[in-house]
Amino acid sequence: MPSVWDVKGGDLERVPLNFPLERTHRKIGEKASVVAKRISKSLLELSVEAYYDSNPPRAKCRTSDYVEFRIHLYSGRENGEQVVVELQRRSGSSPSFIHTCRQILNAAEGKTQDKTALKARSMPPFMVVPISQMKCLQSAIPKLDHPDVEAASCFVRAIDMFRSNRPDLNVLGLEDLCVLTDPVKTSPAVAIRVSKHILLGSEKNLIRDEIRLLTDPGDVPPETVVNDEVSSKHSEKLHHLALCVFANAVNMCFEDSCLGGAVEEQKWFSDNLIPCLVRNINLASKSASNAYHAARCLQCLISSSNVVRQLLTSNIGVGTLKRAQEFGEARHELLADEAQQCLSALNIHPVFT
Repeated sequence: MPSVWDVKGGDLERVPLNFPLERTHRKIGEKASVVAKRISKSLLELSVEAYYDSNPPRAKCRTSDYVEFRIHLYSGRENGEQVVVELQRRSGSSPSFIHTCRQILNAAEGKTQDKTALKARSMPPFMVVPISQMKCLQSAIPKLDHPDVEAASCFVRAIDMFRSNRPDLNVLGLEDLCVLTDPVKTSPAVAIRVSKHILLGSEKNLIRDEIRLLTDPGDVPPETVVNDEVSSKHSEKLHHLALCVFANAVNMCFEDSCLGGAVEEQKWFSDNLIPCLVRNINLASKSASNAYHAARCLQCLISSSNVVRQLLTSNIGVGTLKRAQEFGEARHELLADEAQQCLSALNIHPVFT
């Protein structure tokens, strides 16, 4: 897998006659090799998961919030001195795609990237403040006089959808759980209560086991398995969302200082969750976004418990994290940073490339 997009001018085809380019395209009067390297560098800094083809030049991309899009390069002139860069959204949030698209097209032209936007982690790139702080919604957002009741009600609805026999509702249920465990998209009071519902409690907590089963790499059948409705894409989405739910929930419990005790008391974390997270990180080259969310989760677990630190330093966990950091340095900056934080929490000297 190349670290940069190796494209030569002769690999570019002319824009087909009467071919309607997307509005998300730009014409750049520079060499194809220069433009392609700028784009691949931008995708690294934006932590966009990308798989490149050089002939014809195209890239299959997916962001950490599961926006999928394609990048195509065409020749704008017969002499090859103009490159047409076109981005096509395939699925996911339109606002997130537009923000990412603007960053990539600006980088392709050689413009300076918005470093603040690149490093933003606490909220989606298209948001400036948390939803609960948006002035335009203050009158529409109810006050949470009873956050326990509010959290329980939303949680029950999400779980009902997640456990439905309809695949589309399964996805919506997990998406709701992602929102309910994110203090930016809901309120901190609701986020911590839902996170505890999911992650803590007794060893017989069925919902966390049901979600965790979706995080096992390769365990979800890749082919259609239920009435021709569950496709490979559907399975991948469930896998990704399940990792997001755990990453959010673990982070909220860590910030609430209730994670360490649960990890010490319940073998479920060391026997079930942590080995699964390590497997996802080990597959960073296949899905950097999934590995990133797994590393987010693991970093909080390492920081909260000596049991986790001993478990990872006594087996293949350290080597997996080092390989993930090396891959992230070349392809996915957020993964590299999270893997480095995991290694630092283990008192392991991080890898620099």
